[in-house]
Amino acid sequence: TSGGAGAPAMAGDATWLYRFWPGSPWGSAGGDFEPAASGSRMVAGVGSYTWTDPAMVPDVQAWLDDTTHNFGWALIGEETQPNTARRFDSRENITPTARPALTINYTIRVGVDDAVVPGVSLAPCHPNPARGPIRFEFSLPSPARAALIVTDVTGRRIVTVIDQTFGGGPHEVAWGRRDAHGRAVAGGVYVYRLVVDGRIRAARKLMLLR
Repeated sequence: TSGGAGAPAMAGDATWLYRFWPGSPWGSAGGDFEPAASGSRMVAGVGSYTWTDPAMVPDVQAWLDDTTHNFGWALIGEETQPNTARRFDSRENITPTARPALTINYTIRVGVDDAVVPGVSLAPCHPNPARGPIRFEFSLPSPARAALIVTDVTGRRIVTVIDQTFGGGPHEVAWGRRDAHGRAVAGGVYVYRLVVDGRIRAARKLMLLR
């Protein structure tokens, strides 16, 4: 199908010539980007496409390590022949499943690793196994932003119990066994992780009873 006719740029829009229209142009028409591709694949007819490449992993880690800069990937085709341009759905698509999505597969390391940051510790929660509310205790060597996150064994996030700046020393937070949507969490094995300044510093297992 044919594409839309477009619309005039508004202040702050990114265009072919401008990083932010109208006063901040790109260094090169089409945008400034890293010339080395993080991943590539052949795109043919209409369908769903996935880019998977080991070089994409450090890109994502760099975004986590420094959130003050722009980040993202640009889809650039080798349009050296006629009729080779391709169009992809954007996040504005009315069908959620048609929108682009980033999927990250990772392995949770279970166990306290104080060797990474001396003074950071995550104690066993109480009670464990548990039927009702649970208390978590952790310690920080100095003031830092810390999050206590509960996931299932596949790594799917259930709830962020707390995410804020804490002072150095011991701390205790409570969880009422509800997920991020306020629903009761089913019985089973879960993992709770202590994330300090954006990095997982310790993790332990938790058993919830039915």
